[in-house]
Amino acid sequence: MPHNKGHNQSKKKGKIKGSHSKQPASSNPSRQGPSLLPPNAFAPKTPDDSTTVSSGYHAMYKEATLRFHNWMSQKACPKSKMTAVNDYRKGVDLIANHNMSVYLNKNDEKVENLIVTPPEIMASLASSIRLREKVTASLFGSKSGGDLGHQYIIDVLHYCRSTLRFGNRIAAIYQESMGEKVADAIGGRFSALTLDDDDEEEELEWDDIDQAIREGNLPKYTGVEVEEEMDISEILLKGDDRLQAMFLLYTMNDSMAAVHMHYKHFKSYLRGNSKFQGSSCMHLLMKCAVVANAATESVHQAENELGINHPHLASFYHVLVLVFMTEIMAEVEKFIDKNWLKKTPHMVLQFLAEIVESSFHYPGQTRIPSIVKRFIAKSGLDPMYVEETAQATYTLISYETTLKVEERLNPGQTAHLAGCGLDPHSWLNFSEFIGGDCCLLNTKKLVQRQWIFYKTIRNLMDGRDFGDSRSTKTRILLGAFGAISTKPLYQVSYRIFLKFADVCLFKTCRSGHI
Repeated sequence: MPHNKGHNQSKKKGKIKGSHSKQPASSNPSRQGPSLLPPNAFAPKTPDDSTTVSSGYHAMYKEATLRFHNWMSQKACPKSKMTAVNDYRKGVDLIANHNMSVYLNKNDEKVENLIVTPPEIMASLASSIRLREKVTASLFGSKSGGDLGHQYIIDVLHYCRSTLRFGNRIAAIYQESMGEKVADAIGGRFSALTLDDDDEEEELEWDDIDQAIREGNLPKYTGVEVEEEMDISEILLKGDDRLQAMFLLYTMNDSMAAVHMHYKHFKSYLRGNSKFQGSSCMHLLMKCAVVANAATESVHQAENELGINHPHLASFYHVLVLVFMTEIMAEVEKFIDKNWLKKTPHMVLQFLAEIVESSFHYPGQTRIPSIVKRFIAKSGLDPMYVEETAQATYTLISYETTLKVEERLNPGQTAHLAGCGLDPHSWLNFSEFIGGDCCLLNTKKLVQRQWIFYKTIRNLMDGRDFGDSRSTKTRILLGAFGAISTKPLYQVSYRIFLKFADVCLFKTCRSGHI
């Protein structure tokens, strides 16, 4: 996540106001071809998104942002450099200035060169803003965000959107005043203009905008400023590691939502719900299988892209630390010599990720001494400080992933930590389908701590391989536990979650009960 020094200025967005809650449709050209999914395979959608997540949130964000960037750099402002985020501000200012100049000098020879932003570009820009705001709202509790880098990017993109809309409005007013349609090499024909072509729900004060145009007043940026330039390719298009990690969690949650819905329909059918009696058992079951496979593939694709872009996020433990433990990371890093950090920039991330991993094992505390010893050698920090930090972090993570049965077994500790303002299962409270009662962390913890159970089953089955003849239920269960030895954690937990659902369905089909 970019952390830039700067100062806050007025956050007022001129005369344009409204929510940014409706996400325009987006298509991914890299995923063309016949779909293997049944209709509405990835429904239900989240309330403020109108696209599916079959290609992952990060792919959607990257596609939308790249479309806007290509239009700005190749068509709208081909002579301007577009390497820093601030260059977008300069570019849209040039567009607004150009259109205003044409409007005020109606006999100018440049009349046919009015720059009109096409509706699809406005839609892509709105989608990029909305997806980034979705992440910042979860991380910081508001769309504006608590991180200066996020705030700056969102403010600049909002400014681009309002200024381009302002430029389009100038062109529309000019068209009305001339009483004819004028071709435009960049934006198409003026007849394509609408009052609000990218967000039907947004309320705009068009009278104020028109008044500003008549008076020749151009929009001015009043958002956050930063001291250091932010690279478009690395920070905006590629996305920082924390942003992409959050997109992975959202992809997992929405994919699981689709799985949840189809399994729920199948269970309703088995219960005799008349709504589904027109369907066959096999048809609904096949839908469940197809959606589960598509969901797993979607998460796998998002996971691979994260690993390619940010190799230091080697496991889901690293993702958890990066998303939910940034304050602890920053606190530890400030005590480490800058030269040491420069040599091994992700040493604190690795240290905390190993502590998080240990909390999923039983007994996990036996792993702490070796983790502490390795980190002391890398960081040069005081051994007592590192030991205290490790123990405190282990306690925090253990409480975060506490199972309900463990809460009942340790009521004193639960009450004490609750009195300190700590609540378990708070990390994924924004994710209905991988948090709460469906918490992915609990699934992983149960599987990890019952690893001995898998070995026992293997011994009882005389060490036969997975493909050997045995009951379907046993093979599914062995597959669930066996997957953990070879797969990344976040892929494993997700697949185990689905396989557990398969086990429940198998038992239902055999017994006739839900």
